[in-house]
Amino acid sequence: MSVSGEDFVNRVDSKLKELNLKRQVLADYCKFSIQTFTDWKRRDSIPSADIALKIANYLNVSVEWLITGEEGEIPHEILNLAYEISALPEVYKNFIKADLAKYKSACVSLDEEKISNSS
Repeated sequence: MSVSGEDFVNRVDSKLKELNLKRQVLADYCKFSIQTFTDWKRRDSIPSADIALKIANYLNVSVEWLITGEEGEIPHEILNLAYEISALPEVYKNFIKADLAKYKSACVSLDEEKISNSS
């Protein structure tokens, strides 16, 4: 699969247009020059992984879509959430894991109740 800097920038521009935003807003958020977009196109390159991830998070799209134009099997919302959780200190990750276990248990109980009520 060929990865093109021009395609990358075109996808960013497309999403920016959809969100009614300008390149400058994204450049300011990611802390790079607006000239960087032109450089990516001219050099036929894409940004480093950390910048691509920042752009993807800001635009609420997956990095995979930005780079390839295709969506992966895991929705970008889940990938973004996983990224945010991975940046947390371990103690907070443990709280989240404990809460997820509670929610999972509650969902199983609700499902069992629905099944028993439908019989």
